[in-house]
Amino acid sequence: MLKTWLWRIFVVLLLFVAFLLATAPARLLPLALHALSPDIRLQHAEGSLWNGRVASALITVEGGVINLGKVSWTVKPQSLLLLSPTVSIHSDAGVQRLNAEVTVSLLGQRVEVKHIDGQFPLAVLEPWVPLLIRGMIELDIERLAFDDRRLLAVEGRLYAHQLDWMAASHPLSLGSYIADLSLAGDDLQLALSDRQAALGVDGMLLISPAGSYRLDVRLGLTEQLAPEVKNAVVFLGKRAADGSVQVNNVGRWR
Repeated sequence: MLKTWLWRIFVVLLLFVAFLLATAPARLLPLALHALSPDIRLQHAEGSLWNGRVASALITVEGGVINLGKVSWTVKPQSLLLLSPTVSIHSDAGVQRLNAEVTVSLLGQRVEVKHIDGQFPLAVLEPWVPLLIRGMIELDIERLAFDDRRLLAVEGRLYAHQLDWMAASHPLSLGSYIADLSLAGDDLQLALSDRQAALGVDGMLLISPAGSYRLDVRLGLTEQLAPEVKNAVVFLGKRAADGSVQVNNVGRWR
């Protein structure tokens, strides 16, 4: 009898929370997020906490700013009953965009992100990582799961489109590339390959959550590759008999 009453009270509380989400204005979200994390700034919110949008979303990371542009979200009602709130998110900042479905498991204390689809220019990384390459990165990740300690699952691909070498008087074409994502133990594994690029790539990158990485990759120097790029690439590793360059590097990314 007691368990039945406790279950009824629990359901009523969930329905009450759902009612608050459905009726509370979206303008409360910027205030709440700013109180929890001053690095997140949302502007001009409309709609409700259940289904809303903001005209601008900015995230400050170590002195640099990520502009997500317009952001909209929708909470799935049934997910609250399962104690796994799920939110569909869409952001649009022109050439930079992102779509994803985020689920937070309140019981398992884990986050799962599905159907990640988006793109961004490599130039947005410049405030944190000086790059000599320009181009577009496309995200096609079916599933990404993690908790507060480690990465639990990842399935998907990254595409690098029409990369250019910028360490010359003018941009020099490198080509397009693919990185297949998977887990190798606790490490994130990227299987790297090219798409008939001027600079061929074939190898593996392992990234450890502890902060280390290992890169083993063969770089193919085709006839289409500019001499300036060839001269720079040969210093990255050991020249093989077939003319390619073998790069084996171990280091730390943080």
